[in-house]
Amino acid sequence: MKELEKNVQKLEPILGKLFLFRTLDEKLKKDLIENSVMVIAERDETIIREGDVENTIYILVDGEVEVVTWKDGREVFLSVLKPHAIIGEISAVAQKPRTATVRAVTPCSLIRIKSDIVSKILKESPEAKKILEIIKEGRERDTEEKQKQ
Repeated sequence: MKELEKNVQKLEPILGKLFLFRTLDEKLKKDLIENSVMVIAERDETIIREGDVENTIYILVDGEVEVVTWKDGREVFLSVLKPHAIIGEISAVAQKPRTATVRAVTPCSLIRIKSDIVSKILKESPEAKKILEIIKEGRERDTEEKQKQ
């Protein structure tokens, strides 16, 4: 993925639309903005690879991504995510390897939030942690159901 020049003025209004961002105190918001970067993914580029050990979270700004996993040697389609989706929350919250692969269906703009700030948010904002846990639990249920099909 190509990293774009840091532009705090661009990141703040995008992040401000997210309910998760609105739960943070001003210091955490500032830390989040300062430790985030806009990246571009080309069509078919892998953003997250299943099994990788990394806790970075992405916010999809523009474009669409598909989420897939593998079962019995075959690829299982899980979902398509659209702008404002949070990507990578399962690994960040559960502190475990990536549970799915995420690929760009179209050219995408994303905000990459570094793992150290994700850890800080999870520690210092119970409200944000709860939101991410709810998203994580829903996606884990969806994954289990789709793998049974």
